[in-house]
Amino acid sequence: MNNTQALRRIAACLFCAAIMSTYPATKCHAQDVEWTLTSVGPWTELNSFSISQDEKYIVFSQIQADGTEQAFETRAEGSGWSEAKPITTINSIGSVGGLFLSDDNRHLYFHAKTGAEADYDIYTAERQGSTWGKPKKMTTLCSDADDMSPTMAEGGQLIYFLRHQVVSDAKTERKEGGRMSIYSSILGKDGKWARILPINPAVSFGFVQDVRLMRDGKTLLYCTRPEKKSKSRPVFTRKTEADQWLLPEYMTSDDSKEFHCIQNAGSHIYVLMQANRKSDYYAIFRTDIVPKYSTNDVATERGTVVNKLNGHPVEATFTVLNPTTNDVVGVYTSDPTDGAFHITCDPHKSYLIETRSEGYSFHSQLVRYDGKAIPQLPATIELFDTASVGITLYDGDIYQPIDGKVIAVRQTDKAIFRSAKGRSGWYQLNLPLGGDYNVIATAKGFSENSFLFKVTGDITFDHYEREIPMSPYRRDVAIKIFDDETMQPISCPALFKSLDRNETLNMEAGAGSISLRDGDRYNITIHPSGYMFANINIDLAKDSRAEIEIPLTALKVGAQLMLHDILFDTNQAFLRPESYAELDRVIRLMEENPDIKIEIQVHTDNVGNNTSNKKLSDRRAESARQYLIENGIDISRMSSMGFGASKPIADNSTEEGRQLNRRVELHIKE
Repeated sequence: MNNTQALRRIAACLFCAAIMSTYPATKCHAQDVEWTLTSVGPWTELNSFSISQDEKYIVFSQIQADGTEQAFETRAEGSGWSEAKPITTINSIGSVGGLFLSDDNRHLYFHAKTGAEADYDIYTAERQGSTWGKPKKMTTLCSDADDMSPTMAEGGQLIYFLRHQVVSDAKTERKEGGRMSIYSSILGKDGKWARILPINPAVSFGFVQDVRLMRDGKTLLYCTRPEKKSKSRPVFTRKTEADQWLLPEYMTSDDSKEFHCIQNAGSHIYVLMQANRKSDYYAIFRTDIVPKYSTNDVATERGTVVNKLNGHPVEATFTVLNPTTNDVVGVYTSDPTDGAFHITCDPHKSYLIETRSEGYSFHSQLVRYDGKAIPQLPATIELFDTASVGITLYDGDIYQPIDGKVIAVRQTDKAIFRSAKGRSGWYQLNLPLGGDYNVIATAKGFSENSFLFKVTGDITFDHYEREIPMSPYRRDVAIKIFDDETMQPISCPALFKSLDRNETLNMEAGAGSISLRDGDRYNITIHPSGYMFANINIDLAKDSRAEIEIPLTALKVGAQLMLHDILFDTNQAFLRPESYAELDRVIRLMEENPDIKIEIQVHTDNVGNNTSNKKLSDRRAESARQYLIENGIDISRMSSMGFGASKPIADNSTEEGRQLNRRVELHIKE
């Protein structure tokens, strides 16, 4: 502001203060109600203004010394107002006016004429925290004529504005003597303004100077002069449910004063009016709103949108839909600085309100007011930007959890997200929303497995559970079962039990091969008719053979079988529980062949003296015989004998040899 402008401003304020001190209030008559108008603030030379619904914030345009208009803002302080400060970002584009403030105080609509333009065009600006952002031209609303004084319906889907009427004759196209009409336009699905048409001429009559849409979205307040030289007076009209405008009516019968720029805020009507009949300065006045012009029947949703994980504010878009037709009724945004949102609805209708923010989850709620303007949305809407995925790895053959590793690779940038391990076989991934991920699982002894996990679009859950079956590495092993004397093959079933996991496999008689886990240890049990049972262990991690040979001994006198896993504590004769499985096989053999008689023979290594070893082996042999007796085998069919270290089958000088010599054998006696 230069010195000339400053002096002009001071003089204007002093003049207005003097006027107000002697003329603090004026009265004029509505159709049936008397208005008592009280001055608001010390500002003069105003050409437009807009006030917040809480009546604590005002933006206005003021005529400068050079004839241009500039935008200012001021806030209520105590019983007065703060010093009006210029809105630099808006004033930077040129001469501005026709200011209209949205209900949430975050959007400002106005007209402006830049140095390069001959006509006024419509602009909008959005508040960024405490600062107004850079103005944006609403291009699709602009014509070759003046487009001015925009007023937006809450939700941003409907706009009204003034456009100069243009008349043509044979020589030229010209504006019709400053006459302006009210136009409207709706926002199309492509984001462009469509159906730009003048409203009913019976409503938009005379020389309209400005237009304001009230909070209900269907009531217009504007000032017009019936004739070019008459005084401008405020007018009220409202649209019916049938989408027809009621006949407009003057809000005051006093045609002695010049009214300009009328707005409803809170419980008051605000207008620009000459400070007195002799003044060329316009100032803001207010009066109580009469019930006839009230639009308090509005439901307002207020609250904040925050990040569920850290409580930080989130800038989100609220789309208000007609739940029957799915048509968009309004679009709102929350403030990025504090997450605050402000939505205005008709309490006599129902809405579907959807909340979205890029990279965040989706919130949707059907609101039914049933005529009561009671908020329905939660005061705090929590959105999350990360979803956790619980992954259970399990053996695809035996359905048991297994341990391994799980990662997720985002397809767009190949970023890797590693899992945290929980309980056995369970892993958790925390994945940012808005991406497609390839979840990859690996485990020792298993083939890699993966699946595509998408967290794009409208995400409503912040945790998911998935299961990944893992296929073990297997190899086919040929099993050759044959008579150990005749070498003839024997066709019989075999039982394979994994020693590393809870897996049991059956090989059918005559199958000849079986698919086993490569790297596992197995116990093989065979109970063929007429033969000693076989019980052997194989380790496929160490044994690379493609064929396993299992010789069987025929049941006849003199036949013998090495019993495995008959275990005792050191220098003790009590059977350890691990011995029961092998002795149970002996019981089965005795039950299936009731005519045979056996002897259980126990041998030791040469550690210790012979007498002690002989006695120890006797006691151990008797313990095994007692187990068979206790489990139903007739005592007359069994005997036991201990041989100590007298019959070694391997070299006692090595640990491996001594282990072989410590053995239990089954001998067929009859």
